[in-house]
Amino acid sequence: MTLKKIPVTIALCLGVLGAQVVAADGKMYSGNECQPTFGYQSDDFLYSTGGIYNRASEARYVTCPAIKDLVGATGGTANSYVNIYRDGSTIDAFQCWLYARNSWSSYVSSGYADTALSGSRGLKMNAPSSASNGVYYVRCRVPAYSYIRSYRIDEK
Repeated sequence: MTLKKIPVTIALCLGVLGAQVVAADGKMYSGNECQPTFGYQSDDFLYSTGGIYNRASEARYVTCPAIKDLVGATGGTANSYVNIYRDGSTIDAFQCWLYARNSWSSYVSSGYADTALSGSRGLKMNAPSSASNGVYYVRCRVPAYSYIRSYRIDEK
């Protein structure tokens, strides 16, 4: 490498390092990261590598954490979903909400999806806006004998 090429190489590296880094893909989470929304219902859930399973005979709520890696972004989410399995013996719908809140935990926006169909499904929902330095999380009402396998959050 000649001495002329070294400053150009350094400039290119600095330009790349100084550019804003944007996640090109979403973040996938295992359903076993979800926790019972009400701690006294902890014994109603089983955790496995396949997710979180509601073994109670009634629907239960879980809350699932999500990382907001585009900290300054306010565009909300796109292509976010929860992969679920709904047992056919229950009459309850599987319901999920994706919440965006600001750094003081005040509501910014949310998305919602549900299904009464049994079997494996993807529930797609998006929060249309978010707050700079805010947070995301998913809350689901999991019917009896059903489970969350995984979930994905894509930021805009």
